[in-house]
Order: sequence, then structure tokens, then C-alpha cells
Amino acid sequence: MTNIFLKKLLSRLVTSVLVLFIVISFIFILLQLSPGNPSLKYLSPRLSSDALTDIANSFRSDKNIPEQYFSFISNFIRGDFGMSLNFREPVLDVISDYLFFTILFALTTFVIQLVISFWMAYKSAVNPGGKFDRFFSKISMVMYSTPSFVSGIIFIYLFSYQLGLFPISGVYSTEYYLMGPVEKFFDVLYHLFLPGVTLIITLIPIYFKYLRDNLKSVINSTFILKLESLGVKKSTVLIRHVIPNALNPVIAIAGIELGFLLGGTLLIEVIFGLPGMGRLTLNAIFAFDYPLIIGCCFIAGLMVIVSSFLSDIIRVFIDKRLLGGLLN
Repeated sequence: MTNIFLKKLLSRLVTSVLVLFIVISFIFILLQLSPGNPSLKYLSPRLSSDALTDIANSFRSDKNIPEQYFSFISNFIRGDFGMSLNFREPVLDVISDYLFFTILFALTTFVIQLVISFWMAYKSAVNPGGKFDRFFSKISMVMYSTPSFVSGIIFIYLFSYQLGLFPISGVYSTEYYLMGPVEKFFDVLYHLFLPGVTLIITLIPIYFKYLRDNLKSVINSTFILKLESLGVKKSTVLIRHVIPNALNPVIAIAGIELGFLLGGTLLIEVIFGLPGMGRLTLNAIFAFDYPLIIGCCFIAGLMVIVSSFLSDIIRVFIDKRLLGGLLN
């Protein structure tokens, strides 16, 4: 069993590396097709033509496409993303300043989404067609059909602009550094409440739909009915049989969605002025900061691949029957 698992794990790891290589290649292709020239940021009458040529050559534009590509790949392998044109710092240093917030914010909202979705789905599944099922089904359709940027703008208008209950943007108050640890925690929580709610209600309908259908299917399955007829405790049946079988298909979807969240919740971060990867990526695009754009795209792709890989591993641990085909 262990040898089979290690073999499948190695195969899945190789596949993930191959996908990452393809992502890097696509980044290079899109960079070649994109308009603009990063060396033009330094265009100035004070610079001679030779200096401008040297600047252009520093971006490898003096080499042919194959040479640029292999240089591009070798830099990625070494972890060298270059210097950010705007921040004048190494790209990885700039990204690290923003990535921590995105990871913390994404993981927190992700857990809350799953918990709320499971509660809603369970309430609907145990009494299909009941008042909870009808209400949650309708409200989830409203949430699903409303884009996150629309929800965010509505929340800002109602709760920030009209009622003044929450701040419009930012992560903390101007008096943040004068506060104690507990006050700092609640100040950050207060600022992130609206963006958190906006992000949570955006993805709840997806998890709710899959969980509801899976729970209904498992609860009404023959082996669950047999366990209940044998007098097995309802809590035992729920924890040991219903939840694992219902969650397994959802984990694959959640792994991909978590990867996108970790890569940067662009619209939410821009609307609420949050210092995350999404906002950093957008600012880099507007500033034609090519090294930073490349680094942000790579990190976003890496997050999706890693989270998808981990979700597959978790599925195997939950259900050993998937070992034969899941990691192929």
C-alpha cells in the first residue's frame, strides 16, 4: 500500500512540475505578445543612445526568441525574477510583503466558506423540499448570480457610505500603531469584515450546491440506511460515513478555488484597497513592471497547482479507494 502510494505521489508530483513548466512557458509567450517596452520607462533626453541601448539589452531584447526563452527558464529555475522596475527591489522581496496578507485572508475566508456551506447543505439535505432547503436554494442562486465587484460596491455604499458602520478601504486605522495587541486584532477584523463577507458569499453557492447534492445522495444510500437500521448512533454515521463520502468530491473543487484565492483575490482587493497579491498584480500591469508581472503570474499559477496537488492527497487519505486512479 505504501509503495503504491509513493509511486502515485511521485507520478502526481512530476505532473505538477510539468504543468508548472507549461505555465512558465505561457507567461513567456504572453510577455512576447504584450504591447509596450519596459526599457521605455527610462527614456529621457539626458540619456545617450548608447545608454538606452544598454538598458534595452538588459531586458534580453538583443537576443533572439529561443535564447530569450532559455534565459527566461534558467532564471525561474534559479529563483531569479529580477528587480521590480517600480519598487527598485528584488521581485520576490516585493511579493513576500503582499503574499502574507493574501494567504491569511484567503485561508480564513476559505474555512468560513466551507463551514457555512456545509451547515446550509446539511440543513437542506436532511429535509429536502423543506423551508430550509427552499430558502437556501433561492438565496444561493441570488449570491451566485451577483458578481463579487457588484456585491462589494453595494456593501460599501450601504454600510460604509450611507450608514458609516465600516471603513471604506484599508486594513487598519491611523491609530493602529498606538493600540495594544487585542485592539490591533479587532481593528484589523473590523476593517476586513466587509471584504471578507463579500468574498465569502461569492463562493458559498458553489460549495453549497455540490455539498447539498452529495449529502442527499449519501444520506439516502443503501449502506447509510442499513447502518441506521442496525442502531448505529446518528452522530457516528454522520462523522464516519456521511461527511467523508460527501466531502470527497468537493475537496477537488475546493483545492482549485483555494489556489485562485491564494493567487490573489484581485477584484476584492482593488475595491476595498487591500494590500494583497491581486492588487499588486494589477498595479504592476498598469505600470508595465514586467519583472513583477512575471513574478505575480508565476506565484498565482504555483498556488493553484500546489493547492490542487494537496487536495488530491487529502482525498486519498479520506478514501483509499481513490488510490488506484486519482493520482494518475
